[in-house]
Amino acid sequence: MRRLLLALLMLSAALLAACGLSKTPAELAAESLNKGIEAHNAGRTAEASAFYYETLSRDPKNKLAFHNLGQIARTQNRASIAEGYYRQALEADANFAPSL
Repeated sequence: MRRLLLALLMLSAALLAACGLSKTPAELAAESLNKGIEAHNAGRTAEASAFYYETLSRDPKNKLAFHNLGQIARTQNRASIAEGYYRQALEADANFAPSL
């Protein structure tokens, strides 16, 4: 399922670029983040994680993507992994209160 989702995302990006409808990396990162939040809110954490990783591939210091990955890890009882994501969110923005 994850491979299919990633393949569809890559195909969509290639088609948009071919049509001259390419977007900036910041716009693509924002779209990925929004899709991740939507999936996360719907309880589809694997899909949300994939979108958050896609966000980070376009915006490596995106504090929201790191924080949300931490939230997913925390709900899966992976405390040390969650802590790592929260720390990365704080490295991106030391005043990001949700990750404190």
